[in-house]
Amino acid sequence: MGHPHVVALRAVYEDVHSLHMIMDWCGGGTLWHLMERCPDYQLPEAAAAAATRATLMVLAHCHAR
Repeated sequence: MGHPHVVALRAVYEDVHSLHMIMDWCGGGTLWHLMERCPDYQLPEAAAAAATRATLMVLAHCHAR
């Protein structure tokens, strides 16, 4: 997709039983894992705003294509 917040799909291999998708490694974890480290599972406002902005940028990018 060519966007910094979208994981690149590098290759796809299929056999009789499975479909294997080779993607970039994302070592930062998930949004849920970030929330687990916050008191009462509440992200600070700046972190929530950054995550929301990144998500909306990806959606806009995908819909523009």
